[in-house]
Amino acid sequence: MSAMPPRNRAERGSSTRDSSTRGSSGPGRSSQAGSGQQVQDRPLKRPLNHSAARAALPEFGLALSVQTGDAAGDWPVDRSQLRRWVRAALEAEAQITLRLVGRREGRALNLAWRGKDYATNVLTFAYGGQPVQADIVLCLPVIRAEARSQGKRLRDHLAHLVIHGVLHAQGYDHERVREAHRMETLETRLLARFRIADPYALGHTRGLPTS
Repeated sequence: MSAMPPRNRAERGSSTRDSSTRGSSGPGRSSQAGSGQQVQDRPLKRPLNHSAARAALPEFGLALSVQTGDAAGDWPVDRSQLRRWVRAALEAEAQITLRLVGRREGRALNLAWRGKDYATNVLTFAYGGQPVQADIVLCLPVIRAEARSQGKRLRDHLAHLVIHGVLHAQGYDHERVREAHRMETLETRLLARFRIADPYALGHTRGLPTS
């Protein structure tokens, strides 16, 4: 599997709504990584909106692309459910790619962009600017194993990671205790809309295992 460089700006501008592909080289199909662009396990900028009254926020425009890499398996939910999870976490207009990958692709991406030689559950490639632009890579074998070991439903854990990635794309972070608490509180509130229990109340260490 080859690493997935950030997609170029021109390609982002022509993003189609709800497109779906399988077996491409990744959300970013440009051959070179743009200068100054970074993989984001931490965001590029401060959150766009910290309002607690999120239920009253308008529905923002969303161009969503869904991709599946080799050896990733099938999505355990349909595209409409993925879109609902993404929309729930949005605070601005966005162009987002969700890419489901297998362990090999996930490991290669984590090594190439973060220098860590193993597959992790979610990687967020945030590009800044408006609309929000990001590629969110989800490693299904890792997510499935985590859900099993943590006693969670697969779809619930996947929902958490999708929302987590979308929040990262908008500038949320969990590097510091205060930031982590704010992000985790928001994740829990958003998940409750889908009748998903607080993922941090099950006796696990607070903070997602993304490193």
